[in-house]
Amino acid sequence: MKKIILSLIFLLVTGKSFAQDLTSEQIFDLYKDAVVVINAYGFDGTKSGSGSAVIVKDKNLIVTNFHILSGNEKIEIITHKDTLKDPEIIGVDIDRDVLLLKLPHTDYQAIQVGNSDDVKPGQKIYAIGNPMGLENTISEGLVSGIRDSVTDIKMKFIQISASLSPGSSGGAVINSKGELIGISSMGMKEGQNLNFAIPINEVFDIHQTTYTDKKKLEALNFFLQAQENLEQGKNKEAIEFLEKYLKEFPDDHKGYNYRGLAYTGRKMYKEALADFNKSIKINAKYAPAYTNRADIYFKTEDFEKAIKDYSSIIKMFPDNIYAYYARGIARMSNEDNSEAAEDFTFVIKKDKHYTAAYLNRGIAYYKDHQWELAIVDFKTAISINPGLRDDLQPLIDQADILWQAGVK
Repeated sequence: MKKIILSLIFLLVTGKSFAQDLTSEQIFDLYKDAVVVINAYGFDGTKSGSGSAVIVKDKNLIVTNFHILSGNEKIEIITHKDTLKDPEIIGVDIDRDVLLLKLPHTDYQAIQVGNSDDVKPGQKIYAIGNPMGLENTISEGLVSGIRDSVTDIKMKFIQISASLSPGSSGGAVINSKGELIGISSMGMKEGQNLNFAIPINEVFDIHQTTYTDKKKLEALNFFLQAQENLEQGKNKEAIEFLEKYLKEFPDDHKGYNYRGLAYTGRKMYKEALADFNKSIKINAKYAPAYTNRADIYFKTEDFEKAIKDYSSIIKMFPDNIYAYYARGIARMSNEDNSEAAEDFTFVIKKDKHYTAAYLNRGIAYYKDHQWELAIVDFKTAISINPGLRDDLQPLIDQADILWQAGVK
């Protein structure tokens, strides 16, 4: 895995709302008992690790990280008033590292859930968790940004500056009004206070079902092992684990998507397409399956279908610049140069330093005999990345000659 420390953070729900900002002292006093301890036990019965969890009263849920359970048989929750032995698992999202547990009764402290769509950079936030086993630790920070992806993880994140450490898993990210806005999910070792939270709106979209069958718990670990094998390029092994997983979860769209990725890694495109199609049939709004299917179509030079899939992603996520860029490449490969240029223009408006967008828009203009526009884009690409000069200067010179000659 990337040099990333996974550490999830979560919170409670309360019916009480706050019109004014709360102090850090008020937030701590209100919600310190909402962040509780979670212990994990292996199949041999020994304790293997600890973390944090959050009670979400109004939704009758306890929320924590999936990785705390991963590789273990049982967990227990220790609150300020009682211990919940082996609570029932009712929701799992391995990609986001989220685990949902059923709350046996409602006599617990709660926190109001906020709207993560309203979160803006610069807003003050607080994180409560148990870093390094130090229970009820609160840290203060800001929303540093909203990201569509972090490293190679293509999901929405709230970047925060609040300090997090290993052991914060299952803690809470709260805004200044005392509302839950997200779960802190990871921090980058390479950076200082580069931490990220999953928007709370997305957390509660997780499908809920029952996982009381021990075979299902084992299957969840098969999924995790498949992910690890994929990251290591062990596609055959990943397929084997995913086949075991899908026997227990035959309707899981993510399972088919990941197996499709493993088939793609082995260049078994027919099998990959079948899995991506199955994933989309189960969940028509699951964008990664469209992206991966489009990649297959592009590899096999079925550009029209690739364009259609990227368009589907854009319809779901109008600001997804990767989908615009990829569609631009597919359109250019399909000789739709003017439409490709429009896609690259959208990307450039969103990111003025996107060198590849200038480069490829320049190529689209060049192929469309718009010499002057091509020259401008090639020069802009060079200004951002001088290393491109040797490759692009001949194209600039040729475009200039054709422009001066009036070639259309």
